[in-house]
Amino acid sequence: MSFAPIDEAVAAAGKTLDPGLKTRLDALTADYRLGELDDWTLGVKYGRVLRGDSEWNVKLEYLRQSGRSNSPPGAPTAFDYFPSVDALMVQVGCGF
Repeated sequence: MSFAPIDEAVAAAGKTLDPGLKTRLDALTADYRLGELDDWTLGVKYGRVLRGDSEWNVKLEYLRQSGRSNSPPGAPTAFDYFPSVDALMVQVGCGF
């Protein structure tokens, strides 16, 4: 695992990283039990049937995702370990 981005982020925040934390970072996990994750998606789809069996459609979706948890033991508290994510997605499709 490369720690360069982590080291740079810690230095930019004017903090120092616990040397033992790098060892613990090797054991990171995406286990859902370590924090709470909330998300929702809202979307709309519009389509038209053309001649024969041809069709086209456009789908627009908005996704909002956020998480909550305490920071890992020994980790700097200046970081948002579960930042909110907002995404706007557009999909165009056709069938024939």
